[in-house]
Amino acid sequence: MKIIHTSDWHLGKELHQTTLDEDHRLFIAWLITYITDNQIDVVLISGDIFDHANPSNEARKLYFGFLTQMAAQKVQVVITGGNHDSITMLESSRDLLGLLNVHVVAGMPEDKRKAIIPLHDKKGEITSICLALPFLRDKDLRSYAEGESQGERIEKLRKGIVSTYEDMHKLAEEMNVSRLPVIAMGHLYLQGASTSESEREVQLGNAAAVSSGDLSNMFDYLALGHIHRPQKFDGGRVRYSGSPISLSFSERKDEKYIVVIEIKGHELEINNVEVPKNRALVKIEGSWQEVKDKLEETPDSLTLPNLYDLEITAEISLIPEIESHLQLYRDRGLKIARRKIIPPGSLASLSQQMDAYVDLSEMDPWEVFEKKMAGHAYTDEEKTILREVYRELLDEVYHTIAL
Repeated sequence: MKIIHTSDWHLGKELHQTTLDEDHRLFIAWLITYITDNQIDVVLISGDIFDHANPSNEARKLYFGFLTQMAAQKVQVVITGGNHDSITMLESSRDLLGLLNVHVVAGMPEDKRKAIIPLHDKKGEITSICLALPFLRDKDLRSYAEGESQGERIEKLRKGIVSTYEDMHKLAEEMNVSRLPVIAMGHLYLQGASTSESEREVQLGNAAAVSSGDLSNMFDYLALGHIHRPQKFDGGRVRYSGSPISLSFSERKDEKYIVVIEIKGHELEINNVEVPKNRALVKIEGSWQEVKDKLEETPDSLTLPNLYDLEITAEISLIPEIESHLQLYRDRGLKIARRKIIPPGSLASLSQQMDAYVDLSEMDPWEVFEKKMAGHAYTDEEKTILREVYRELLDEVYHTIAL
């Protein structure tokens, strides 16, 4: 039996107002071909299917198009919700998708048994058990008492995450009379995980991160999402598949993978399979002349046009000329996702001047929040509290939009 673990597709993602729909379309086409050619039986998607709670029509089309192809090939699919996903939106099609052998666990169900899914090959033989844990939201984990310190609240969250996985492990032990391999899915932050710019902070600014050792001994494999850089823990039995395409310029040099798990009896063979890169993300820094020279000498080398992030050091008087010239580059077809124009000066003035020449629409809500917070002398504990309050407000906004 062959299983694919993938996560963090973020369908509908825009990188500084540049849509990545075509990047996703090419990835999904490649994935469907890989599944067909390699006779894959099951696909696990560990959260953040969509980038927004209320996905665009194009994002929904890519999602349902992929699932339709999987149904045609008799491939079982298990999808869990991530912190970007709307529980309401994912659950709206859950029952219909169930008829196509697609299992959706958008939020943690009250009856945890509903998150235990037998995995079967195309002949219908059950060969393993899947514990499909979605992103665990605060309401799933915590009950705060008046007067608790921030440290006590964080510890409660951490223990709540581990306790939920322990409960699922115990239920699986009771049900798994044949002692089949147990694969768990999760969407969380592990201690020591390497992040990029594109992950949204979860649960008290990631302070409630758990140790992989707290979870790994419960399962034969733990298929994680949330972190966009592929990485493995505990000898490879715990893995982040990472996002299949680059979602920020900080990921421009990262290799992208899916994870393929082959079950042979009670043994698991686990390997990363590289996803072809279809677009180069290029960051250019320097004077206006240096940036122009590099733009002229950096040809497109992949299927899709390069996407550029420009950081230009120039006098204020040059800004109209630069903006006019950049528009000429765009008219020629260059994809300039973001540009910063930084007047030369002291480090103190640079921080203040940068904001004046960065288009607010090119920043996501977390970037705006962090920049505003950087202008105040908050303690680390105050920053943690503010991030938590802001995250809860954002979640509420996203949830409201999706209804």
